[in-house]
Amino acid sequence: MIVHHCNINSNINIDNLILAIGNFDGVHLGHQKIINKCIDLAKKHNFTPAILTFEPHPSQLTNAGQKKKLIYNNAQKIAMLKDLNIAHLFIFEFNNQVMNLSHNKFVEDILIKMFKVKGIVTGYNFFFGKNRLGDTKFLKTISKQNGFTYDAVDKFNIDFIEVSSSKIRDLLSKGMLETVSKTLGQNYFITGNVIYGKKLARTLGFKTANIKLDQDYIYPLNGVYLVNIIIEDSNISYFGVANIGIKPTVSNDKTITLEVHIFEFDEDIYEKNIKVEFISFLRPERNLKDLEKLKYQIKKDISDAKYIIKQNARAS
Repeated sequence: MIVHHCNINSNINIDNLILAIGNFDGVHLGHQKIINKCIDLAKKHNFTPAILTFEPHPSQLTNAGQKKKLIYNNAQKIAMLKDLNIAHLFIFEFNNQVMNLSHNKFVEDILIKMFKVKGIVTGYNFFFGKNRLGDTKFLKTISKQNGFTYDAVDKFNIDFIEVSSSKIRDLLSKGMLETVSKTLGQNYFITGNVIYGKKLARTLGFKTANIKLDQDYIYPLNGVYLVNIIIEDSNISYFGVANIGIKPTVSNDKTITLEVHIFEFDEDIYEKNIKVEFISFLRPERNLKDLEKLKYQIKKDISDAKYIIKQNARAS
């Protein structure tokens, strides 16, 4: 997949494109249905499948007073999209000029003149153009008038739960990680660089890897989780427990952080990137008042996590 960063003044010299258009925050199973439809149509007509997405997310400008917290950052999103057999990914700069384009001008200037589209695929609830006046009904009409195909992918449910980015944000905020993983089609994860912490956990007998989190993104409910950890380009994974939250027992800081204890692991991984996959919610974060109670609770968290691992192994 070739990644193109482009804007309203770019020249796109690629012919016969079918575009899957959307923000694809989370790249969940609903998004994957849109992208797979794009790929199927491209194969059928011998066209080129591509994705058109926007940076920053349009909600960051249209809802400037109440910015939507996103699931994944751009680098994480690109890494996931690379696995989906798409030829090109166009990351289009979303700014005030683009935001104020009418839905007619967006189709005429961007989709037809710039991308010379042969086909478009979106979700059923796709809106675009100034004041979000463009929708699927409009695209059906204008595609026929301009000689390109248009397909809208219907709403997608798993176990009676709608698969959507907003639903996934809601599930994350409630700590419902198993359901989140079902809707994503993979474990929800956080990636980041291991930073130097206060080494308090080490004095309690538990080494931890600390990751600084960007506060502009949505994260799971503050609490303790069973996790799987993969270390910087390694195929080796380790189980562990992670605490995400503000660590009220030892800190008055309200900044959300991620702290991971990796089972049976004693290597130096400072400044290395790690991927933390969330498997199960163990308990909510709470103030345990003193360090002895915290030490006892950490031991219990580890024991509970290892019990789940054993149960999962037996079930499989």
